[in-house]
Amino acid sequence: MPGPRNSDWVDAFGHLGVTEAFFLAPLDNLDSILTNGVLPKTEVNRRGLAHSDISLRTVQERRDKRDLRSGGISSRGLHDFVPLYFARRTPMSFVRQDLNSDLCILVIDIAKACHTADELLFSDGNAGAHNSEIYSDPAELEEHLPLQVIRASYWPEFPDGRLRRQAELLVRPTVPPRAIGLVEVVNTPNQERVKAAIKRAQANQPVDWICECTVSPSAFFT
Repeated sequence: MPGPRNSDWVDAFGHLGVTEAFFLAPLDNLDSILTNGVLPKTEVNRRGLAHSDISLRTVQERRDKRDLRSGGISSRGLHDFVPLYFARRTPMSFVRQDLNSDLCILVIDIAKACHTADELLFSDGNAGAHNSEIYSDPAELEEHLPLQVIRASYWPEFPDGRLRRQAELLVRPTVPPRAIGLVEVVNTPNQERVKAAIKRAQANQPVDWICECTVSPSAFFT
């Protein structure tokens, strides 16, 4: 169950000035996300939820093979966690920029995501890559989270920049809708679509839940 250790994560992120994380999602999945939260791949499959998938097959195969039990990191598989990025513009969003009009960026309140989690991990690069490390102790964030690469306008000038830009916060079992405070889209028609989805979701969320939508072309590669 969530407990004091969750507060350790929030405090550690706060010390680094990291208050938000990001999830690139197909607009087709937004109604489900705003109802069920952001779910891990295994849970989406277990529930049989219809969804659009923008992931790369080769990347998912690597993630399938990453053994979190090695070294006692976790008793779960990588696909049992929701993967969040610490940057909006990532190699993933660069590769999928042709889909910008079909995508949105969920801006996640890290404190809310951490406080409701059963388990939290972070990686110093793409979690599916063999040359990235995964950590279970929030005290290691300051040393191992590559903030210089994450906060840069672009990543090629850094050693292993592509890898490090994709450092992840791994959250289990879900990121709840109340942790989603903002949805960013690339154009105005998509903003209207998202606002309609938010309105539909509000009926099933706490009355104090506030989620907004902004048009933010600079959050995407265009």
